[in-house]
Amino acid sequence: VKILNGTISIGISAADGSALTVTSKNNSSEEAPPSLQYLIKLAQNTWVLRQEMLALDRLEHAHYVAASPVKKQIDAVKSQRGAVKVLKRKSLWSKSMEDIVERLVEIVSFIHLEINRAFLENHAEQSSGELRVAKNLAKTLGPAGLALHYANVILQLETLALASPAVPQNARKALYQALPPRIKPILHTQLRRGFPLGEKQTMTVAEVRAEMDRVLRWLVPAAESTRFYLAEWAMKGTECVDIDEANWFERDSRISVGSMLAHADAKVSKVETLYYANKETTEGYIAELVLALHLLVSLPTDEK
Repeated sequence: VKILNGTISIGISAADGSALTVTSKNNSSEEAPPSLQYLIKLAQNTWVLRQEMLALDRLEHAHYVAASPVKKQIDAVKSQRGAVKVLKRKSLWSKSMEDIVERLVEIVSFIHLEINRAFLENHAEQSSGELRVAKNLAKTLGPAGLALHYANVILQLETLALASPAVPQNARKALYQALPPRIKPILHTQLRRGFPLGEKQTMTVAEVRAEMDRVLRWLVPAAESTRFYLAEWAMKGTECVDIDEANWFERDSRISVGSMLAHADAKVSKVETLYYANKETTEGYIAELVLALHLLVSLPTDEK
């Protein structure tokens, strides 16, 4: 996929070695392109077609196994075949790949234009480039079996941030015990140096809380999605789940059956979780949150 000066080009290679290249200009209209409604209608008709074809299979099977089919059965099969024939013309069944791809390109072009308009960006050239296989997956939380553990730490931090400055001593100890080993030396170093220093020393409770909220606002949803994903994984078993996902959860088993059932329909995608999160980067944010929490608890109540 390549986007250059408003023109989108898509190259498609089939398994038999054939190739197709489609180019489209951006739609200048602010309304959604007609192709969008057209494809939605085709998709809806295709879904109906599938249901009608299944019904036809059942009728034909009943007709086949019947010793002497009655006229009502024969008429039902003929009527169903006619309905299927009509739906095939109105669905993706009868459309060529070239026509569908051209319309998809028009939609992608429109979306690209809307994104540029929304963010007031004028990118001269963008390209997805060559497909690169991820390397050093051990540096990410999922393959390292740490995604759920780090998610629990983040959610603990959120809970304590809401309870601050009145954080119970046992809650502080529980958080410290749950911290990743690499974070603890960082905290010790910062605290020995007299953290907070400089500008942070003059921050008010409201300012520190706002700084924590800035990070938690996007980090907590990823942590929650990690838990939800585990719930779905546990409910459906190991079928259709990557082998290495079993390592996600080996370090923490504090999710109750009740929470699993509560979020069984979450339908969370792995990309929404901490699975692909960089281990070092995530630890940096956790350390930042812990230090901010320490500052929040340490500040006097008059926000000096």
